[in-house]
Amino acid sequence: MTTEIRIERWKVFLKGMIGLSMMILVVLSCCSKTRASTNDLMQSWGRVINGFQLALELSNTNYLVGEPVPATFVFRNSTTNTLRYLGVGGARDFKFAVLGSDGKPVKPIDRTGWDDFLENEGSWRWITLYGNEERRFAKQLDARFTLAPGEYRLRASRSVTDAAGTNAVEITSGEIRVRIGHAGIPPRSSSSCCHSSRRR
Repeated sequence: MTTEIRIERWKVFLKGMIGLSMMILVVLSCCSKTRASTNDLMQSWGRVINGFQLALELSNTNYLVGEPVPATFVFRNSTTNTLRYLGVGGARDFKFAVLGSDGKPVKPIDRTGWDDFLENEGSWRWITLYGNEERRFAKQLDARFTLAPGEYRLRASRSVTDAAGTNAVEITSGEIRVRIGHAGIPPRSSSSCCHSSRRR
């Protein structure tokens, strides 16, 4: 075998290896992007009111009937000053607002007395939130609402009383849209509203 033939064969071999390497890199890149998008959090912030700001956070926007729907309230002091608010300092300070695809509010499950028992987070008191401080509280959406298949619009809210304890204002999060699919049938992806953002 002549040297020229060997060189040509090596060129063909190297081109094949380069092509294979490029294909592997493309596949790995796609897989990496898929994992990243799956793990991204959907976080939707509301307006700043009296220095406070509230976000609703979900790890997914597509669920099946009967699946847990964990949510997180993110409450922060958007100023550099120290703020105080009246509450128990836990998830019980916050509530969900759920609208169905018809725009009508979804009635929560009657849990009279149970929230205080199951979420024993202490008594009401003045809570300090330092400048730019952020606190997070978890709550199960499916434990408060029976969600049939369909699309829902979610918001979180809480009232904040001023330092004098005389006036209360409602702090609301931005909106996130969630789709509930039939068990065994993956729900179609739902799009969030313009106020939502992917948390990196």
